[in-house]
Amino acid sequence: GVQAWKPHFAKLFSFNEGQGVNPKKGDIVTVSFTGKTLEGQVFESTKSIKKPFQFILGNTDVPNVLNIAVANMKVGGLSRIILNANRSKGMFGVEKLPANTAVMYDIELVKIDPAKKAS
Repeated sequence: GVQAWKPHFAKLFSFNEGQGVNPKKGDIVTVSFTGKTLEGQVFESTKSIKKPFQFILGNTDVPNVLNIAVANMKVGGLSRIILNANRSKGMFGVEKLPANTAVMYDIELVKIDPAKKAS
């Protein structure tokens, strides 16, 4: 459970596997996500602005835990990442929260655009 966390620990739960194949490094992935405190307070959501988030899988501009989670998803898949306070640094929206706040993100993989092959 949450009480048994160790420093620098994250948990990943998959609620729905989705369909098709997993994205590969370099693919452009589109996700929607909602960031919440463990008490359920929403602090960041792509759904509230009705604009999914796109990034290149494996890109170091996004938190590594997001790369890991999405790499293990398929289109339509739903996952939750739970991060203790030590791991939440740099995640989307956490700057709005008090320091040392544990958070969770519900993520849906909306679309995969395969990486462009070099010609």
